[in-house]
Amino acid sequence: MSMLVVAALMTFFNVRMSRRLTELEQQIQDSVNFKNQSAAEVHRLWENYGQELALQAPMPDDAQTRVEETMRAPAEIPPDVLPPIDWSKPFPNTNIDIGVPVAGEDKKLVEFFRVLGNSIEEFRRLSESSQGSVKIRAVVTRYSQDDSSVEFRQRLAEEAVLPLDQVLFVKSEEPKFHRAYAINTLHSATKRDERSVLAIVDVDMDVGPRFIYNSLTVVGKGRFYFPIVFSEYRPSNTRLVEQYLGMQHKYSPHRGLWRGFGYGMYAISGADVSNYKLDESFQGWGGEDTEFFKRVQKTAVKVVREKEYDLVHRWHAKYCDLDGFVEPDKLRAW
Repeated sequence: MSMLVVAALMTFFNVRMSRRLTELEQQIQDSVNFKNQSAAEVHRLWENYGQELALQAPMPDDAQTRVEETMRAPAEIPPDVLPPIDWSKPFPNTNIDIGVPVAGEDKKLVEFFRVLGNSIEEFRRLSESSQGSVKIRAVVTRYSQDDSSVEFRQRLAEEAVLPLDQVLFVKSEEPKFHRAYAINTLHSATKRDERSVLAIVDVDMDVGPRFIYNSLTVVGKGRFYFPIVFSEYRPSNTRLVEQYLGMQHKYSPHRGLWRGFGYGMYAISGADVSNYKLDESFQGWGGEDTEFFKRVQKTAVKVVREKEYDLVHRWHAKYCDLDGFVEPDKLRAW
């Protein structure tokens, strides 16, 4: 049989197969950039390659973004997914600073503090039976373009359910955001004793009570916590898949992936912040976290690296300035 005949037959059967697909199945196919596959094949491909393929669909326009890009409430998390926590144990640390290196993102910062406030209240409720209390502060970098007013700080304090004096603004002397420099300013501003913890998180993270607990219990002098965060896929893609497969729980591979390749979020003891700084030769952002992690690994007493169920990277559109990215060849879609 000639190649031409084979090609014609393949085209014929593919067209017939495609016509048998429902409109929804075709939408799912399009969302993962596969054409002319059966519904079962779409499901199989999604399970095997969804982490990468969920990121390939075309970006919706602004109108669609406003309507579609909200992650729906997930299904209930199976009881065997989340590791148990003994909230009654006393904490080895009594202070924690949530450090946020950020510039030019005041709107996102308000949302970050809103989520943080809910988590702080939940943490306090869950840890009521533990011996002693924990003081929580939020420490945020401020650049020339940012709102550094007392009114804005008051608003953040109210969102986070914190007293005003527990929300600290740290002024940057640099005109342009460099993540390594910004984090080092947070190291300089935090408490420097053995019972204090500095947790570095980006503004597009949702911080939950488990992360606060883990940072307080894992970290000590010479002991570091580098959590593996869960990164959400684009909500409009997730909604298409869940219409086909049913509602998925929060940490389903259809909703996102664990960022085993990222080291940008970490918790460090106050006793170590002066001895461990990020390399400021990394300008902009990118690469500074990996270099820091590798350096810590060589000298730390212990480095804990595990999945953190209460540190979730929210999906957002990416508009990356490659001039500010340290290693453009390593830029990833997520």
